[in-house]
Amino acid sequence: MAGFSVLGCGRIGRMHADSLAAHPRAKLAGVFDIDAPSATEVAARHNVENFATAGEAITSDKVDGVLIATPADTHVEFFEASVNAGKPVLCEKPIDPSLPRRPLAARITQAWAVRATARGLTTISRQSLRRSCSEVRE
Repeated sequence: MAGFSVLGCGRIGRMHADSLAAHPRAKLAGVFDIDAPSATEVAARHNVENFATAGEAITSDKVDGVLIATPADTHVEFFEASVNAGKPVLCEKPIDPSLPRRPLAARITQAWAVRATARGLTTISRQSLRRSCSEVRE
């Protein structure tokens, strides 16, 4: 069963954490939020790890995939870190709200074979993860 970490324990992150915890073929491995009380509450509710940093939530051996539900201006950073760690990513929209960073976000989404789902999430195909990390930065 695939274990996911959820980055962001606000309203949307909590919804995703609840959905993962209830899913029959996935599990919630842990959560991270810079607001410690929010992360503590969600982790305790689901009896999962409360990661001390986003990096730990991304690179943990317990984590097979990462769901990003943080403020939009952090999406690209966490998106790239997840892919560099070899983890599939689900990312809330938008990938990045800032005009100057949109070209990078566009290159990332193109290189990482993004497809939008009906729920507005962005999914990354596992096949393109490693190859795309180097393509985007070149």
